[in-house]
Amino acid sequence: MARFSDCDILSINETNLKPQQLFSLPGYHIYRNDRQNKQGGGVLLAIRNNIKCFEIFNQTIEDNETLAVQIETFNGFLLIASIYIPPNAKLNCDVFQHLYKINNNCLILGDLNAALCTMGSKKTNAKGYQLQQLLADGFLQCIDNNLMTYARNNYEEKIDWILASQPTLSFIDNVETYPSLGLKEDHRPLTFHLNMSAELKPGSPRLSYNYKTADSKLYRSKLNDLLHKIDINQNITNAHQIETYVKELTEKKPNQLPFQDQVSRQVNLIKKRIKLEKPTNKSKTPPITTKEIKAILKQLPNSAPGPDLIHNRCLKNYTSALVQHLEKIFNAIINLGHIPGEWKKANIILLLKPKKDQKNSSSYRPISLLS
Repeated sequence: MARFSDCDILSINETNLKPQQLFSLPGYHIYRNDRQNKQGGGVLLAIRNNIKCFEIFNQTIEDNETLAVQIETFNGFLLIASIYIPPNAKLNCDVFQHLYKINNNCLILGDLNAALCTMGSKKTNAKGYQLQQLLADGFLQCIDNNLMTYARNNYEEKIDWILASQPTLSFIDNVETYPSLGLKEDHRPLTFHLNMSAELKPGSPRLSYNYKTADSKLYRSKLNDLLHKIDINQNITNAHQIETYVKELTEKKPNQLPFQDQVSRQVNLIKKRIKLEKPTNKSKTPPITTKEIKAILKQLPNSAPGPDLIHNRCLKNYTSALVQHLEKIFNAIINLGHIPGEWKKANIILLLKPKKDQKNSSSYRPISLLS
């Protein structure tokens, strides 16, 4: 997939994915129609995250596995569909007509297993005649070239198609095929330029991570390795030292990977701190215990992070070493009566109140996301 990483839209057929299987592609939103009860099949559309889009159709009709997404462009909405038709299935013209009725500005991509001798194949097969009839209806046209998209043992065929309505077809150029990806069936990937400008989503101030696929065991191991390098026995005696300690621990990280390098840099800074004297004044408030901290961490909501970019999901996956450091910081705050400034900062987001005018500033409710 690396060679196609500059593509904004990817259409993949025969994914062989099942509904319970996870699949992600960094930088893309994934739409899927998985085959439910049999092996093979499945279609997928990957749309770059910053493009405004939504799923509009997801069905398998008479073994025509179909998935369609609407993309917002400066010329209006464009429907992009991915279709896979297995070798033993018929090409269902009604599916294509239905997509066209949803949006007559449409682009349909897929392995139709349809061969046409007028498009370079050695012969026209049954689905080729069905495709010929579909094109004769006039609402869809195909890219008129004879690029072979399937090859095996000196046998070549054009069975993967780019179909589009007008004027969408006129925006397509630079159609190319590439060597197969070394899969069991030697399909050649097709690429092309679609000379339209998509409406882009507003830029996000932070990266989004898929925590469900994270390796929790590895995370905890790395976290422990780093935290054990910090001297837990050093003491904090004044507000300035709290500020320094917290700033070093929670200084805003840049939106780039790898995260462990960022943590390592913070650990090295902390190790350079001078060991401090024990506090002289004792607080009358009972000290916070590790048991209390663990109970609170377990109950944290999975809300968005604040300015420090530390997500509650990470805190909930705590280790004993992390709890010990939090205990040290919290008790120092209580003893000295000082809350660090870094923890008073917040990201403010505005939520539209139900049934309110989005053009009116009073229609929004501010939410503060603290570190």
